[in-house]
Amino acid sequence: MANFHPNYRTITVVMTNGETFETRSTISNPVLKLDTDRHTHPAWKKTNENYVNQKATEVAKFNERFAGLDFTGGN
Repeated sequence: MANFHPNYRTITVVMTNGETFETRSTISNPVLKLDTDRHTHPAWKKTNENYVNQKATEVAKFNERFAGLDFTGGN
């Protein structure tokens, strides 16, 4: 039987502030540089504590605005 399990290897993750840590992954590159992490994403930054509430409000407004539309192709 062929080996169908992924090839796990140790990689280094580089966060946006330069911090690094090692983990295991199936990606082929030995280094993963993050563009967004807990240091830069608004959901984790202390400067915008209402980020999740703001996004929920935007989704609710969208749903209310387009509630009457049928995207399934039905009548």
